[in-house]
Amino acid sequence: MISISPVVLSALISTSLISLAPNIILFLLPHNYSKSKKNQTLLSLGQALAAGGLLGDVFLHTLPHSISNSKNEIIVGRMVLIGFTVFLVLDMIVRISENSMKTKHVNKTKKLFSSTVILNLTADALHNFTDGLAIGVSFAYENRIGINSFDLISLLKSRAGFASISVMMHEIPHELGDFAILVSAGLTKWQAVKAQFITAIAAFFGTGVGLLLMQQKTTIGDDILMPLTAGGFVYIAACSILPELLEEKCCSIVKRILQLLSFCVGIIFMYCVSLLEEHDHDHHHDHHEL
Repeated sequence: MISISPVVLSALISTSLISLAPNIILFLLPHNYSKSKKNQTLLSLGQALAAGGLLGDVFLHTLPHSISNSKNEIIVGRMVLIGFTVFLVLDMIVRISENSMKTKHVNKTKKLFSSTVILNLTADALHNFTDGLAIGVSFAYENRIGINSFDLISLLKSRAGFASISVMMHEIPHELGDFAILVSAGLTKWQAVKAQFITAIAAFFGTGVGLLLMQQKTTIGDDILMPLTAGGFVYIAACSILPELLEEKCCSIVKRILQLLSFCVGIIFMYCVSLLEEHDHDHHHDHHEL
């Protein structure tokens, strides 16, 4: 009989809950979510929220975390630029393919393979992977300092608990924003839900890698994976989502103000997450002093 340690089991359960929560919310949305004019407006606001959340995630969460934990801060900056460039190249390739499909009059699958859809799903998978990485590292850390079993109260008070809550807090609005982007790009509700459910699998790989990396005592997650993902986030927000919103025709001043407010809400939400993580850092700093 295969025996799974409490740390690994707790990490997998935490990852499962975080991956399922946003998908359950998406599952409960109306079937004709993208059809009415009102819902189109909501999707537009969802895109603005996603852009603010992505940039807030990068500059208030991912990069500060990577820089503070990295052994070489210069590498972090380089990897952000590499991540941005990789997504630029991927976007160019997909757009060339789109033009090729238009020339050949292959329109049925165009929406499924548009640059917006592919870039978003790629970034979402990377994002879920790094979320899982953070969870795996956090639970492995608890094991390293001697905590090898968890009840609910001790889990919530642990670094792993704070990490899980932090990931949950930014994962739900992040996935809702991604859903808005996918539906606005032409996917149906069920296509968008299925696509995001598939990308959620990456979180489990991230959790496994995080548990292993802590055993090897490497900073590859902070030096390479997280800043690489950050570069992709900046590209999607600044070069894909925001230009699309700005190019909207017949957009009233009221709608523009609402879009700007939604963008700011996304940033503010990530700021709140960063405060939670700062509290987590202070909590464990005090723990080590004791």
